[in-house]
Formats: sequence, C-alpha cells, structure tokens
Amino acid sequence: MKKGIVVLLAWLSSSALAVDVYMCTTEIGTISYQQTPCQGNQPTMLESKGIVDRESYQQSMKMQSGKLGKYQVNMLVFKWWKGFRNEVSDEFLHFKFTDDSGDTDISLLIDFIDSEQTKKMDQLAVKNMVIEKGKTFERVSVLGKTSLESMKLDDGYGYYASYKDASLVGKTSYPAGEYLNTTQGLLKKGDLLVNFTLLSNDTSAENHLFALQFLANGILIEDATQEAVVEASLLDRAYIEYHDGSKLKALELFEELVKREPDEFKSWIGYCLALRDNNRLQMALVACDRALGFKPNDPDVLNSVMNILIKGREYNKALELAKDLVQISVKPQILDTINNLGFYAMIDGQLEVAKIALEMVKREAGPTRKVMLDLAELDYLEGKKEQAVSSFKSIEKQSQDVGVIRDYYLKPIENNQKIHPQHSNSDSFSDIPSALLNIGDGQLSEAMVKPWVKRYYPIQGVGLLEVKLPEDWLEVGKMTGDWSISDMETQMKSSLKLYFEDEPLNLTKLNDDVEGFTYQGVTPEEDSNFIHAISYLDGLIAVDVVGLSVDVSSQQQALLAEIINSVRLTAVDQTILVIKPTNAIEESEKSTVEIKRKPVNETALPESPDGFSWVRMPKAMAAFLKPDGWFQKNKSTEDAVTYVIAKEDVTKNNYFNTGLTVIAIEDLHKKSGVVPFLLALAMADEIEKDSDNKVLDIEELSQGLFNYFGLKYENHPANMPAIVVHKVFISNDSTGSLYIVIFEAPKNEWDEAWKMGKVMLKKYLIDDEF
Repeated sequence: MKKGIVVLLAWLSSSALAVDVYMCTTEIGTISYQQTPCQGNQPTMLESKGIVDRESYQQSMKMQSGKLGKYQVNMLVFKWWKGFRNEVSDEFLHFKFTDDSGDTDISLLIDFIDSEQTKKMDQLAVKNMVIEKGKTFERVSVLGKTSLESMKLDDGYGYYASYKDASLVGKTSYPAGEYLNTTQGLLKKGDLLVNFTLLSNDTSAENHLFALQFLANGILIEDATQEAVVEASLLDRAYIEYHDGSKLKALELFEELVKREPDEFKSWIGYCLALRDNNRLQMALVACDRALGFKPNDPDVLNSVMNILIKGREYNKALELAKDLVQISVKPQILDTINNLGFYAMIDGQLEVAKIALEMVKREAGPTRKVMLDLAELDYLEGKKEQAVSSFKSIEKQSQDVGVIRDYYLKPIENNQKIHPQHSNSDSFSDIPSALLNIGDGQLSEAMVKPWVKRYYPIQGVGLLEVKLPEDWLEVGKMTGDWSISDMETQMKSSLKLYFEDEPLNLTKLNDDVEGFTYQGVTPEEDSNFIHAISYLDGLIAVDVVGLSVDVSSQQQALLAEIINSVRLTAVDQTILVIKPTNAIEESEKSTVEIKRKPVNETALPESPDGFSWVRMPKAMAAFLKPDGWFQKNKSTEDAVTYVIAKEDVTKNNYFNTGLTVIAIEDLHKKSGVVPFLLALAMADEIEKDSDNKVLDIEELSQGLFNYFGLKYENHPANMPAIVVHKVFISNDSTGSLYIVIFEAPKNEWDEAWKMGKVMLKKYLIDDEF
C-alpha cells in the first residue's frame, strides 16, 4: 500500500495536471487554497482537512491510472477519494471514484472509449450526444429539460448537464446509493471520448466542483508506458459497494476488512454503516464504538451512532448524544439527524424528547420550514390546539401554499384526528440491549451481542409484526394489500410452485382457532432445500411467511420452526384504516364494501374508446389508455416506477417527442418527511420559477382520497424547439403516495397531439391503496 502511494505522489509535479485554485485568507490568518472564490470567513472543505497552503494542497492529491490499448490514462484526484478501475478491453476503460468525507457525497463514474466511431466525432456530434443522453434523465427530473453547459479543456472540448431527481426532492437524507443530482457529460480529448456521470447532493458544493475541475484539467492521456498501476484496495471496493447500495456485498467486504486490518478507523466506521443498513443494530454499535476508539468524539461517527439509536427507537439515549454532539459540530447533516430524531420521537409518542430535539434544531439552524411544521404538529399533540392552528396558518401564509396546509394539517385538527396514524414510522427495527447503549467508552464487544433478537416490522395504522431471528440474519420484506382466506391459499401455492414445480401441494390447515395453512417439504432439485411456510389471518390482517434452508438437517428444520412460530402481530389496531364508499352505499354497508373491494390490478377494465386500448401498469396499481399504433415501456427503481406511452418507438430510441409518462412513488412521507402534495407544489414552484417556462394554466381539485394539482406550460429550452407540457400531480394522504402524470408534445404539433392526450388524461384508473 505504501509503495503504491509513493508511485501516485510522484505524478504530482506534472504541470499538465495542475489545478487552479483561489488562495484565500482565513479568519485566523492562514492561507486556504480552494476551488471557488473566497467568501467571507467561512471555512472551506480543504481547510477542514488541514489543507492551508500550496504544499499541503499538492500533497492532498493522488493519481488513478489505467491502460486503454496503446494509451496510458492518468487522472488526478484527492487522495481521500476511493478509486476503482476496470480495464474492460483495448477500447474501453472504466474509472469510479466515491467520497463521503467532503461537503457533499459524490460518486463519479468515467468511461474512456477508443473506437473508430469516436475518432470521427466532432464538437457538434459530442454536443448532440449529450443532449440525446439527457432525454433519459429529463423524464424524472424536476425541470424536465436539459440545460447544456460547455466544459473548458486545454486539449479538447466537452459538454455536460445536471438534473435534479424529482423523487428525492424534499428529503432530508437519501437511500444508500441514491443522490439528488445527476450530472452527465462527454469530453473529447484527442481520439478518445470520455463519458462521465457525476452523482452528488449539492451541485454548488466544493467536492462537486472539484470533480468537474479534475475532469476538465486533471486527465492526462499518453502513449502506454510501464508505469505502475495501483489496484483498488479492499477498503475502496467495500466503500464502492456501500455507496452503490449493495448492502450485503458491502457488509461482507467490511467484515473481511476488520479481520485483516483491525487497527484501521475507516474499516470500523464503514463496518458500522453497513451493519446499520442491514438492520444489525447491536453489532453496528460495537463497530462504531471501535471506530471511536481511534477517533474519540468524531462527529461523523457520533452522527452515525445517533442514527442507529433513532432506528432502534432509543430516543432518550439519542437525545443525550444530540446534546453532546451540538457542542462539537452543527454540520447540516447532524442537524438533519436531530430533526429526524424529533420527528420520529413525536410520531412514536415520545413528545418530551421531540420537543427538546426540535427546539435544538430551531436554535442552531433557525426556523426552517420542516422544523416549524414539526413543532406545530407537536403543539397539537400536546393539546395546544389553538397554538398549533395559529402556527400552521402562519406557515401557510409565508409559504403561499394553495390549500396544502389546510388539507394536510388543519382539516385533521378541525376533526380532532391525528395527522400521522399509528406506526407511521414504518422502518423495521430490533431490540438493543441496555449494555450496548454505553457507546464511546471503548468497552463494547461482540460478546455482548445477543445471538437472537426480536425484530419488528410496523404496519402503518395497524400494529407491529414481530419475529425472533438470529442477530446475523439479514432481511428483505414487503407489506401488501387485502387478502381473503382463498387469496392466501392461492398466493401460498403460487409461492411454493417456485420450489415444487411439478409436485402436488397439499397444504395443511391450521387449527380451528386460526384461519390459515402450513406446509413443510424438501425441494426436489439436485441441491435440495428445506421449505417451511405458514399463512394465516389475524383478524383483518394476513400474515404470510416462507422459510427456506439449504440445510435439510433436523437441527436446521427446528431452527426455521422456531423462527416461524415466533411470528405474531402485537400492538394491533384491527379497525379499518380508510373506508371508501360511494354516495349510494348506506352507512351500515360501508365496512362490507371496503373489505370486498378489488384493487385496480384485479378490476375488470371498462370498454376502451375507439382507437385506444387499455395498458395495465401493475407496479403503479394503475391503468391508462394507449392510442392504437403507439408504443409503451416501463422502468422500476427502488423509489419509483415509470411507465411511458409514446407516439415514437421508445423501446428502440429511449426517448420520444409526443407521449405520456406516469411516475408512481410510494411512501413519500416516510422517505422524505414531506407530505406528497407539499412536494408536488415544490416541483410546480420550480417549474414556474424557471425562466424557460411559460405557465398557461393551473388547476387544483380533490376527488375521494386524492388531491390533484395540475399545470400546463410551454417550455422553451435554449437552441431547441419549444414543447407544451400538461403535468398532473395526484397525491394520496392516506398512503403517502404520489402519481406524476405528464403529457407532452412539440408546440407546433400540440393541437393535434392533444386530441390523444385529452382522452388519455380524462379517463384512467389509479388505486387509492397505492
């Protein structure tokens, strides 16, 4: 490792790779070299890392190198960036860099391409290719367009564009491997084409800007030499997997790391994060405690500990830590965590903890919109109804939200209802023994971790699904819709058919006290597995569990039986969450209608208009009309599903000029802490503020459980034909979901296209249980 570092530092004197920075004088008189112009006395990212002069700046760099056919590709980056390379072929070289220690987390992916086709590309071809690539990102971005920027290179040319992910707007934190902003672009350097994607959460942050600067001026391409190439370390690969969202793979690599390098801080903090994301909270605390042994009172480690305590519902202990932590640092991510502490403590009934945490955020960060909304809701829960109403009206007036505060906060208060139902905090969690709460004293050990834990899976408005599991077991899970006893039998046989394709499945009925079925058997494959499954009704709630073991021994069968027999619902409220009767149904019939109601995915579709046919969108629990001869495509991510119905063949081109896009996002309030309609208004506000847009019409209405907000506008992107967009936001307060439905076409073709669009947006089916 040290030998590799020496090789990297040997490149730092190359004038071809010099990066210009601003020399700024700090408040205490030292010199700070930074990417952006000097701004007052605020400490920069570099200064926070001890980089205060030209020498320390030069020493902060390293070189990533790789072979591409006859070329040697070298790129200058910060030495704390984690780097990885893959020499795919003589025509393709891949670099990847990640960093979570700067003023914004980044993930930078770079492809160097050498082919006969790329050699022929001129500046206009590069520009047009960036625009074409951008159409993939436009569909899910806030602005829905590509704003091209040129990149100044000493030895070439390039273009790039940035996009803000609409599904992540309003979140205080983002899921592993996901970023708010995507910047994509192309560079032409000699005969090589450089394709890059930069992911970050703040495009104005120094870490993001330095990444662009390294792309522009930090790449040196020369004839292949015998220079040493440094392999990605195990640590680099572990962090890359972690930031890519590969939770299990990252955990495996970090487990290997702490065995190999038990005296490395970065190994233990990475292990802590991976354990936390895999819901192994006990071992996560042990790992973070080991990290604190190397860096006592490190704010990033303590912030991770606070997140673990919040995840484990240890709110009082988290509050103690928050009080100590703000004496060390008030970085935005720390205040975000404390705000989350206040919010989750509040919706879980820990009002005193919530009050202290939220007031702490207000004191340190000022009266932000989020903290003021949470404090107003807290007033209501504490019985200060008039004060809460006054606060919400004040926020509404300041933000000019058209009816949103009234619908989502004031109306429930007027009806003496809760704003958040029971178990709104739907993240799964496990018990943490009291001995493991003494974090930071260096005394925690793996021996203190209980081998079995109780894990809890909240079902919003209903209760907790409880299961006893070995601590080191990992989880995947999903809560689904209404099941009858016959549905359960069908579903259970369908699941088991994956393992017993050609065998008859004779399910065993449970005893008379419990409606349901059980099954045990060994799969017929060459590599046999033992299957133990159970499915039953608990009141109105269906529970379905399938256990699989690659070990068919009696001991392993007993282990699965113990787990499955431990599954139960606790803290259960069996009342129906939402009743959706039609006006013609009598009050006494409402519950019966609700239970028997079929979801959209199972509903017979009505007759389609002439020239149209129905397209089911099962993952969105919706159905929309498709004009005859048009094309369709769908894409799913962890946070949203997207369906496209287009006039052009979107399956081949990945873009279209005229068509309908349906984006369906679940559990928005849980993911972002923002109610869906508030997020819709924020997106609409961004559209209105964009100088390239001209708003033509705005409408707001409600139907059943849904709130609609729509706007029609013209978009006039630079150097491109104008388009007309009709965008509708449909939010559901009961489920926390949001549909975004977009019809668009070139302005000069709008009148003709709208003949189809009007039909598609006038008649469609969406499910109020999505």
